[in-house]
This record gives sequence, structure tokens and C-alpha cells, in this order.
Amino acid sequence: MYDLDVKTGEITPIEGVSYYGKDAITAGDAFKQEANFGSRGVILTGISGNDSTVTFSGIKGEGKPQWVSFYYQNTDDMGFGDQPGGTPDRFGGKWQLRRISSVTVNGDKKNVQTLYQRDTHKGIILSAPLLLNLTNGFNNSITVGGLWNDFETKGADLDRIVVFPPEEAKLNGTYSI
Repeated sequence: MYDLDVKTGEITPIEGVSYYGKDAITAGDAFKQEANFGSRGVILTGISGNDSTVTFSGIKGEGKPQWVSFYYQNTDDMGFGDQPGGTPDRFGGKWQLRRISSVTVNGDKKNVQTLYQRDTHKGIILSAPLLLNLTNGFNNSITVGGLWNDFETKGADLDRIVVFPPEEAKLNGTYSI
């Protein structure tokens, strides 16, 4: 995430707060796997459906919508859509281009967010953002499960999440996230 001054073109990075997989709570068949490429040596895997989930707790919110980046790996395919023609059905439909995760905030299962996670190579961590409504204070939790992607209900392996401050438009020509 960056600030962009639309008058000068100056770009300034925005600092977010990281919450690591090592500190998350797993449920069902989801578990913490040792991974030398993961932050703090751990990646969360086995995330699937509504029962095998991971929950990040103690998240600071500002009572406004905030961008949250989910850092993940997804090794289902040949990597970065490398299959010929980029078509998942080319060889009988066995290639997957993405996993899809469900994301809920503070246990609100009536407001499930959809997180699309593209294919990566093993050990390559990408991120995908969602704009989430967090309550004011340190009592927020974010739970990640899996959604159907036309093959299965697995979510990608998670490394960490990063929560950014709320967006604020500035009157001097600078826009901040």
C-alpha cells in the first residue's frame, strides 16, 4: 500500500500491522506447518470449507473499513498459470488457477467475504487484499476458511495478514490509505 501525491507524483509506503500464522488459532484439519520460507518459519495449511479454519485474533481496528492483505501460497497448478494456453480445462479440467477462501470478521457468518488466491510456485508468497469493516479497539478477529472453486473447497496456505490504517482523503492533493 502506498500514498500517492497526485500533484507531485511522490509515492510513500504505508505501514501496516502484521499478524503472523504462527500466532493464529487453527480448527478442524487446518494446521501450522514448518516452512523455512514462511514468516517466523510457519505457514498455515489444510484450510478447507467451514470446519478447517484459521483465526487471527487481537487485531486492532479503527471502527472504519480497512484494507487487509492476505499473504499466501497456492501450489495446485503448474505455477502462475503456466499451463498451455492458460486454460484450466485444456487437459480434462484437472488444473486449478486459484483457490477461494472465505473471510469473516468477528464471527459474523452472515457477512462472508470472498478472497481469490491465484496460483503460485512453492515457497513464493503473494498477497490479495480485502476491504474489511473492523470495530474500534484490539478485539477484532479474522477467520479464514475455504469456498468452492469448481474443484474443491480448499483455501490457500496462509503466511500472515497485514492490516492497514483506514483510508483518508486529504484536501492538499494527497490521498492516503
